Amino acid sequence: MTRPAPALAAGDEVQAEARATGWSGPLFLPTSGLRLGGLVVSPSVSMDVGYDTNPYFLSSAVAGSGFIRLGAAADAHRKSIGASYLPSVNVGLSAGYRENFEGDPRGSRTISGSLQLALAFQPAESLEIALLDALSRQQELGVPASGPVAVNRNAATVAVSFPISGRKWLGEATYRHEITHHDGQLAELDAKAHTGMLGLRWQISVSDSAGLHASVNATTYDSPERHPSSYPVTIDVDGKHLVGSATVISATLGYKKAYYQRVEDAQGIIGAITLRHLVGPRTQVSTSYAYSILDWKWGTYQREHAARLVLEQSLTQRFDVAARAGFAHRTYGPITAPPDEVVRVAMSGSSRSDDVISVAAMSTWTLRPWLSANTHVELSATRSELRSSEGQLGYRELSVSCGVRAHY
Repeated sequence: MTRPAPALAAGDEVQAEARATGWSGPLFLPTSGLRLGGLVVSPSVSMDVGYDTNPYFLSSAVAGSGFIRLGAAADAHRKSIGASYLPSVNVGLSAGYRENFEGDPRGSRTISGSLQLALAFQPAESLEIALLDALSRQQELGVPASGPVAVNRNAATVAVSFPISGRKWLGEATYRHEITHHDGQLAELDAKAHTGMLGLRWQISVSDSAGLHASVNATTYDSPERHPSSYPVTIDVDGKHLVGSATVISATLGYKKAYYQRVEDAQGIIGAITLRHLVGPRTQVSTSYAYSILDWKWGTYQREHAARLVLEQSLTQRFDVAARAGFAHRTYGPITAPPDEVVRVAMSGSSRSDDVISVAAMSTWTLRPWLSANTHVELSATRSELRSSEGQLGYRELSVSCGVRAHY
């Protein structure tokens, strides 16, 4: 692949997680959709234009580019009311296309698509069973076969909630299986992940609830010599409290223990707190903060912080406005002496930090009972640095975009 390689992988999960703390999608007022028998179909189309100062995440020879994003989606659902063996069904289909106007033409165009199927059963009043399967593919058009051509993911989830003692106690169980496959030189990142969760929820009162959950994730890679398998176990408690009739406070605190193949284990804590406040009949403010701390015995550490603020205002029954701002920060402490020789040679003495800030303003018009339109302006800034004994690498990126979406 002749395009210069980024200092940090463009598809790194840090980017996805950090960007999610900003604008995560348009707000839509409910529309009636198109009724086809028992199904309600809600299609949408979107277009965004913008400018990115570093669309290829380069450390040097950086060149900005304008870009355009096109999207189309359709959601079909059928809801069953009350206890029934007939499932509620939701099918989602989406496709997207992005093109950068400048830069290497072999990597300037990306096409993506996803299909999601969800079934929800309620055979008894307090028993719920949910099945979810999601397929997605993202492909760079025109990239040589030696490069990272496409990323395919398939995730299947089964979730069950059941009563234990009347309506006060509720059991929860979830199993998720996810497969990630890369076409191209990133084939060593192909992975399989199995995640299981058991939980217990206590409905203390109408306004208060608490839960206890334990989960384990087993992730294995096709090239274990480069990417050791991991087996993190997490135990967390959460609670939700209604203050008066306008404020909801929810919080989570947990402990995480990560087991690695051929690498020292790590442990740490995770936590999050969210506050939602209804200022008036048409105004809502919400804010959240999340953190994660993970430490290895040989001196390395990982820290993550993310904060988000959302303001939503309904001006009329047909017009809404909203503003969102988010910040995320992740750091990896210096790797001093990992026990695995392959990891030590590749990463010894290095440290990394990532910062992302995102702000957005949105508006939503309900033009007809069956049609709404959304416009938005978004600005995001990214800074990523990797320091090692060989010097310092990294990249900076600033992106601004605006767009419109129509939703039936």
